[in-house]
Amino acid sequence: MIRPFTLLAPLIVSTCIMFASYVVNNNGFNDIWSNILFTILPASFSLALLNGASNALNQITDVESDCISKPYRPIPQGKLTIYQASIISIILYGFAITLSWFIHIIFFSMILLITFFTVTYSLPPRFKKILFFNQLWVAIPRGFLGILASWSVFGNPIQPLPLIGAIISFFFMIGGSVTKDITDSFADAVTGTKTLINTYGVERASFMVFPFLFTPFLIIPIMID
Repeated sequence: MIRPFTLLAPLIVSTCIMFASYVVNNNGFNDIWSNILFTILPASFSLALLNGASNALNQITDVESDCISKPYRPIPQGKLTIYQASIISIILYGFAITLSWFIHIIFFSMILLITFFTVTYSLPPRFKKILFFNQLWVAIPRGFLGILASWSVFGNPIQPLPLIGAIISFFFMIGGSVTKDITDSFADAVTGTKTLINTYGVERASFMVFPFLFTPFLIIPIMID
């Protein structure tokens, strides 16, 4: 239901960014183990649980589409009711937000902002169904805000370094997120969800998103210099 394998990426990436933020903003490794245990791990789990909560919510609202393209998921199989899945999602959102509160107000605010995007992606106005907005509503919380939230644990999220990293990740996610729509193309079309894939076709959509996948790798060496 929460697709635990997909939680590894935000857990690993956020942990690494928080570690880098600590070293940069505290000029070294002083008291690093204490901060890993009491700050970095809780903050990383907050982001991972938030991802799991949004995965669960997305499956609840996508049940009609999943019955067509992903009948093996828990709700279409009848292993979970929508009510039970809703409880799981609410609990995960609650744990994620509560953990963030114990970090500090900036991180808490970033988590609330990410929550807004993940909720409105699936629930009304349900930006997932709106062409182009569905790409943005994945890239903003996962590519942009996630990096800034991680950096904010020990540093200023509007410092040049995290901003550059977030912008690069944001553009890459705009292109990369289109791949998840390939297997759902028919189901999305039937249920009224407009994506680049079912609107323009795989080949044309690939050309449209290629600059977003390629350009970030050109930006990296320029920004390093």
